[in-house]
Amino acid sequence: MTLRVSAGSLDAAQARFLEPFTLKVGQSIGVDGSSLRLKFAAVTQDSRCPARVLCVTRGTATVAIVATHDGATYNYSLEVGGNGVMTSFPVVRTVSVTIYARALTPYPRQEFASKEIAANEYQVTLLVDNPALPLPSPTPRKP
Repeated sequence: MTLRVSAGSLDAAQARFLEPFTLKVGQSIGVDGSSLRLKFAAVTQDSRCPARVLCVTRGTATVAIVATHDGATYNYSLEVGGNGVMTSFPVVRTVSVTIYARALTPYPRQEFASKEIAANEYQVTLLVDNPALPLPSPTPRKP
């Protein structure tokens, strides 16, 4: 048995189309089967209403995503809703894929109202859809 290890091979996790994945601030990931690479650059704004607090609006958060493809760099701002459960996903189209921002954690809590969430605590959940790929077939149900 031979184990081959090359530079970067131990941390070469890849995102897959149509499967949600989570990134921490500063972390980047390649998208399987493409030259697309995504980086969660920062949370540029967070006005989400804390849990168990009555607010006039639920608020939103904005995340900065950097996409690279074939040597070109694209900067995007995606808005994430404030209720923690997304009913419609913010979308970015680039290099014939669609990037959905599904969630941003941690969610503000009442006891944090006077304390900002540290930048290194944030994690964003994204999903990348490639319209050129057929949708997966539903799994047949057994009677």
